[in-house]
Amino acid sequence: MAKLKDEFAAATRREQVRYCTYKIAELAETGASDRKIQQKLRDLGASGEVAEEAWYAAEDEGLPDEKERALRLAEKTLRASKKLLVGEQETVGDGTDQVELTDKLLRRVASRLSYQGYGGEVVYDTIDRIRRKYGD
Repeated sequence: MAKLKDEFAAATRREQVRYCTYKIAELAETGASDRKIQQKLRDLGASGEVAEEAWYAAEDEGLPDEKERALRLAEKTLRASKKLLVGEQETVGDGTDQVELTDKLLRRVASRLSYQGYGGEVVYDTIDRIRRKYGD
């Protein structure tokens, strides 16, 4: 990481913005929150101006908003937790990749979202969206 920080510091502003734009897209793809992405850019040594310019560039390239990323991460977590169903229970999936939508599983989703840096409002909103989408 130290070598990357040194190379980043030695780069031109344009190169820094380009790298930060790439990093924002990469982290967003993994489900990172805005807060976590901004922290990673600060850890890299990006100035506020470089980070802001990169953020606008990433948005221009189609960066999904934070709530959409949270929902995608939640659904990915649900798919990773597939279980066998018993009877008429709430499910997520297409019949071959289903999970029972339990409080325990929703707590796991909330924990994963929190770990990725999402605040309480986004976590609660995402859990509510999951419940509405998959029938609660």
